[in-house]
Amino acid sequence: ELELFHKLKAEKLSEGKEVSGDEIVRPRVPLEACLANFSAPEEIHDFYSTALQTKTTALKSAGLTSFPDYLVLHMRKFVMEEGWVPKKLDVYVDVPDIIDISHMRSKGHQPGEELLPDGGT
Repeated sequence: ELELFHKLKAEKLSEGKEVSGDEIVRPRVPLEACLANFSAPEEIHDFYSTALQTKTTALKSAGLTSFPDYLVLHMRKFVMEEGWVPKKLDVYVDVPDIIDISHMRSKGHQPGEELLPDGGT
């Protein structure tokens, strides 16, 4: 459906016409995919390690230590392009009636992980 819309849009633009609001098709992104992306480990290049006293590659992960009675989510539908230029994503986020965030529970300090010393220069 999305591919057909992109073809239709390209055809209309080449004819000098605009796509009407009724014809627009937006990608649908499940909220679960957004939450999984948020809590997935992220590689950080050029991270300054106070333990090594140099830049290295680090692995960062986010988790929740407690669960709130109410969960408020801010749908920031944008990405940062090269040069830190924000680009808005024209997508729908499908939000279910019941959200399971148990996979986001923090596991705390894990074996094989080391806490970084406080950085004092």
